[in-house]
Amino acid sequence: MTEALCMKARALIAAEPRLAREVVRQLARERKHEGAERLRGSVKNGNAPGTTGGMTARQRDLLMFVKTYIKRQGFAPSFEEMKSALGLASKAGIHRMIAGLEERGFLTHAPRRARSIRLVAAP
Repeated sequence: MTEALCMKARALIAAEPRLAREVVRQLARERKHEGAERLRGSVKNGNAPGTTGGMTARQRDLLMFVKTYIKRQGFAPSFEEMKSALGLASKAGIHRMIAGLEERGFLTHAPRRARSIRLVAAP
């Protein structure tokens, strides 16, 4: 990599850390699955990150619900409220979705603390 390209990459990472984390996450997933797909002889379908930032549809629904709930109520919903709003059978699914959203940098929460979800401000 040239020095000029390295400097541009550092500037982008400093300006958009969430984007940089998502790119690294996508590249790691791509590299992990590359070997297995080569063995199968299949053509790799690129999973280009879109406007959802790598979120699943359910994660996006959960994030929209949490944003709306916090805006209306002033505090975060409980796991039971999130489970009911998304029509899930158990709170374990909510926990997995929150962990995924937290990993992608969209929110934070304190483990074993009720209503501790905090939305991360967009840069």
